Amino acid sequence: MKIINRDQFLDMPANTVYFEFEPCVFGPMRIKGDTIGNDWFYTDICSFDGDKEMFFDIYDDMIQTGRSQPLDMDVEGRDGTFDCDQMYAVLDNEDIKHLIGHLQRCIK
Repeated sequence: MKIINRDQFLDMPANTVYFEFEPCVFGPMRIKGDTIGNDWFYTDICSFDGDKEMFFDIYDDMIQTGRSQPLDMDVEGRDGTFDCDQMYAVLDNEDIKHLIGHLQRCIK
């Protein structure tokens, strides 16, 4: 994993796995989509498709019933924060392989 600044991040290709980073604090894991000017699309690892009201209904149902809800990793968002000082922790291929290995061990 390496830490890069916003300009370097904008040059990263789609499918880059990353976290927003502030010293000692990592944001959610995301997958970068296409860069569009000074902005980019991303996919959250933990996401549900639908409008905000639907999100609240889904979460409430999960809390109340204990029911499982499948993740939808095809929902793209757009960054839009334009914080020039934001830093990013970017995973390299070896980090991703290591993560996949850990996740495979979690399959029951």
